[in-house]
Amino acid sequence: MQLGHDKLPHYRILPFQVIHRAFEPASNEQDSPQMMTARVGVRCLLQQVVASMPFDEEGYLANNPDVATAIRRGEVASAREHYIADGYFEGREGAVETFDEAWYLKRYPDVAHGVKSGQWMSGRHHYRIEGIFEWRSPNQSAEVYVERWRGVLAARPAAARETAEHAQISRE
Repeated sequence: MQLGHDKLPHYRILPFQVIHRAFEPASNEQDSPQMMTARVGVRCLLQQVVASMPFDEEGYLANNPDVATAIRRGEVASAREHYIADGYFEGREGAVETFDEAWYLKRYPDVAHGVKSGQWMSGRHHYRIEGIFEWRSPNQSAEVYVERWRGVLAARPAAARETAEHAQISRE
């Protein structure tokens, strides 16, 4: 599925790494029955959202040759099934192209400068390493979703602090 600049899908959910970091329990809560139940429930809800999103099977298999091998061996029924069950939670790319390089560099001139100076290989590189944790949007249509998630997660002070700390550590 080829997606042109004007046909980028809406960004409906943040990558799991951001959600996980925001809702990670305190170490003394890790193994409680309530936390175990909550983790299973959240994972199930996220799988439902991921299952409803557009999916680029060719792109996913191109970016994840181990999944293609698992399908050939009969270990996984399809690329989509893998992404819904595990790939999203592993942070795998290729399921849906939501990154707009030209827009990102125009929207974030500091990143464009970093790319020109060699600090970053590309805007996408910056986004995957740092931008996502700085609440930067991967494309124009995603801005509203990123801001909504930011509002939800900002209600969790520890999550906001940890996100800011991660961004600071990444820069050092």
